[in-house]
Amino acid sequence: MRIHIFKAGKHTAMNSETVDFSENHIAEMAREYDPKVFESPLVIGHPKANDPAYGLVKSLSATGENLFAESHREDPGFLENVKAGRYPKVSASFYKPDSPGNPKPGTYYLQHIGFLGAHPPALKDLKPIQFAENENCLEFTEEISFEENSMDKKAQEELAQKEQKLQQQELNFGEREKSIKERETLLKKKECEVFIDGLIKDGRFIPGHRESIISFMAALPENSTLEFGEGDKKVQEPMVSTFKKFLSSLPKVVSFGEAVPPEKGDTVDFAAPAGFEVKPEKAELHLKALMHQKKNNCDYITAYKAVGGK
Repeated sequence: MRIHIFKAGKHTAMNSETVDFSENHIAEMAREYDPKVFESPLVIGHPKANDPAYGLVKSLSATGENLFAESHREDPGFLENVKAGRYPKVSASFYKPDSPGNPKPGTYYLQHIGFLGAHPPALKDLKPIQFAENENCLEFTEEISFEENSMDKKAQEELAQKEQKLQQQELNFGEREKSIKERETLLKKKECEVFIDGLIKDGRFIPGHRESIISFMAALPENSTLEFGEGDKKVQEPMVSTFKKFLSSLPKVVSFGEAVPPEKGDTVDFAAPAGFEVKPEKAELHLKALMHQKKNNCDYITAYKAVGGK
């Protein structure tokens, strides 16, 4: 707990000695306190050599004219009485700078903090404090003021508000990111559809492959590249661009031009390989299949079978 134990000003000790403490004295008390050298105890009343310690002072801090003590390892029963307000006053005792028992000679050093007002609680395994009878100290009594509950509660409320605000910001950011990615995916697919439909219209491949090619192309990573060539001639190109070039270079497999079936007895010229000949009835069947394919928007095999092909 954090306790207000002392402040700057002119004070009269219990031995009637008056001392004027400045803010520099307060700052020096806080700065020079070292629990590794001497850890000041929390006690009840005006302690004697064998009185128990109900806790220890972990650190001192100065805020302007005020001196605060941060305690730890408090006895639960003692701490309960403190929180319940049963000790209305505290008594801070300081070693004089020239005191023989001063752990830090040359400065005012906290000897103990005494809590005044209630009877001590039942004790278990508390270590006794050790003070020499002839130690030269100054003891001052103040109204108790500690900030544990109010400060902790306020800090917790502020922390909870900040965490809630941060969570909401993260949620909003996540939703915006998701929305942006969805829009980018739709735009990319639309671009792919326009490109592929152009190739289909040009006869580069049949419409039946449209959806699978669009899905594949839309799934290609935007920032992925491919390397071509070696040495100084090595170049990099986006994977999507390479795929577009590949599709655009495919030979035409389907002609959507107007096809007129030949009159009976007409012939159709084909550039057949050497040693082969084309039967006129097969060429006629081919033309019928193309017309059926265009009219019914189907693949070539289905059209060929529909017009009598086997």
